[in-house]
Amino acid sequence: MRDSAAPRRADDPGSGERVAFLDQALWRRLAEAEDEHDYLVAWLTLQCRMVSGCQEAVVLLHEQQEGILVPTAAWPESASRAPSEAMSHAVDSAVAQRAGAARSLAEEGRDSLYAVALPVFFDEELEAVVAMEVACPSRELLPEVMRRLQWGTAWLEALLWRRRAEGQAQHRERIEAAFDLLAPLLDARRLRDAADSLTSELASRLGAQRASLGMLRRGRVRVISLSHTAAPDTRMREVRAIAAAMDEALDQEATLVHPPPPGQVLATLSHAEMLSASAVEAVVSVPLFWGEQAVGAITLEFEDASRIDSHLLDVLEAVAAAAAPVLDSRRRNDRWLLGKAWDSLVAGGAALLGPRHLVGKALALLLVALGSFLWFGTGDFRVTSDALIEGSVQRTLAAPFDGYVAEVSVRPGDLVEEGEALARLDATDQELELLHWRGMERQNQLEYERALAEGDRSAVAVAGARLDQATAQADLALEQIRRSTLVAPFDAYVLSGDLSRSVGVAMSRGEPMLELAPLAAYRVVLMVGEQDIDHIESQQSGRLVLASAPEQPLDFEVERITAVSEPGDGENRFRVEGVIEDREDLTRLRPGMEGVAKVMVDERRLAWIWSHRIIDWFRLKLWRWWP
Repeated sequence: MRDSAAPRRADDPGSGERVAFLDQALWRRLAEAEDEHDYLVAWLTLQCRMVSGCQEAVVLLHEQQEGILVPTAAWPESASRAPSEAMSHAVDSAVAQRAGAARSLAEEGRDSLYAVALPVFFDEELEAVVAMEVACPSRELLPEVMRRLQWGTAWLEALLWRRRAEGQAQHRERIEAAFDLLAPLLDARRLRDAADSLTSELASRLGAQRASLGMLRRGRVRVISLSHTAAPDTRMREVRAIAAAMDEALDQEATLVHPPPPGQVLATLSHAEMLSASAVEAVVSVPLFWGEQAVGAITLEFEDASRIDSHLLDVLEAVAAAAAPVLDSRRRNDRWLLGKAWDSLVAGGAALLGPRHLVGKALALLLVALGSFLWFGTGDFRVTSDALIEGSVQRTLAAPFDGYVAEVSVRPGDLVEEGEALARLDATDQELELLHWRGMERQNQLEYERALAEGDRSAVAVAGARLDQATAQADLALEQIRRSTLVAPFDAYVLSGDLSRSVGVAMSRGEPMLELAPLAAYRVVLMVGEQDIDHIESQQSGRLVLASAPEQPLDFEVERITAVSEPGDGENRFRVEGVIEDREDLTRLRPGMEGVAKVMVDERRLAWIWSHRIIDWFRLKLWRWWP
């Protein structure tokens, strides 16, 4: 990669050493960067050295909240971070086209200069743009400039991935803090115990002066727990003020903070009245919702208003989202058994004997008719399972020696012909080794002829042995050079081995590079669950529907059943292999295609077909617990 760096003087013998030392320093700076700016400056300097003729460059990061591109690093470092007008136009074109863009500066009187820009996207969202001004004698050389820029953006993507990972780590920390607060709540079985545990934990862990919890009853909030306090008296003015603040948060279905922070436009009148009657500086209320159903609210009072920040609000909202269903469940379980039974009886009676009792009766008759149909009717019993198309033979092409990827001409999904070149390793070391051994071969040949002329038998034997060694080593180097180009052994389909972005990457001897599968030689692989494998037998017929062509089912025949199970999707599954019956269907298949296969077993009653799984499950449970 240093071959494409800034031009070096051929008559300066120390130039290569200075450039190599500078590259090492830049790589060290890139690896040891402590913040984003140092990382981007080091990366951009290396990137500009890899692009011949680069005049200046800038990296712009996309701020998602503001929706703007912010210049973050520039090269040379003494230059302004703001991109030039030409680079700005190239950046706008690249973002609009969602691809690399180039713009000539000839109209500005700057011949042979081009402004190029390349955007970087994650999950269809713009994350960054790299822009450069490059001196390029011909427009045909711009694709090479863009290609080097694309290779280099992998380091930029690594930084962006790290930034995203840090954000996710902060989110996980907030979730973990929320669940730590919920742990005592989950241990409590009664609503009162759960409420007291929650308010006490919120007050102590979040540094609140007091935490309150209210539950919604008959359209109004009733305070049921105050932190570190016995059962609250709802007749107290202070408790009524807390309940009013909770009602205010529930009515607006939003988290309310008073004094309101910048940007909050919701009403907080009840919170203001509550705050005026207490000795605290700030109060926050979070509503509790389970789906669309309001459950209650949580209110926290703080002596120091600065403790209410975005992190605390995120934790509170996470606690509220997780606590709402638990508290509502505890409230329902706290009712008397007769009350629960009466509610269920009223609900069932209203469905059958109320205004819709005719519909209920009609449904009952329909269920009887359906049961009779299922009991006496018959249908085809078929075993359904996930299916996968695999090549009957798979060939792996591995690196023949330790080297670097020099050229790649195929990617997964390509069709290749027998003898077609697929990839090439850099054989520079082997070529140098070949030259070395050829020289040694000539030298040993001369020594051999000299010893032969002098009649020195021992010298002839030694020189002959060295000559044979040099010849063998030269032949080995020549064979390695020949094998540096990987070719297709047959007409095949490339399964894996995307090396298109790995040019220059080191490969170890024997390391897999490409995986091929021959055309028109496939098999169907079914993963049948252990509850259905007993119904599968060889030579049974089946039908396969692929996700890529659901309108064209394929007929197959079961050929082989593997006796060893493999875990997957929460159950043990057996591998069943089948062959496609119609050979003409093989032309449209590709390895890795997935679908759903059904194997025809026999004809059975519909009631058994639809219920045998649950019946078998009950039998197994009964056998486990039967004394």
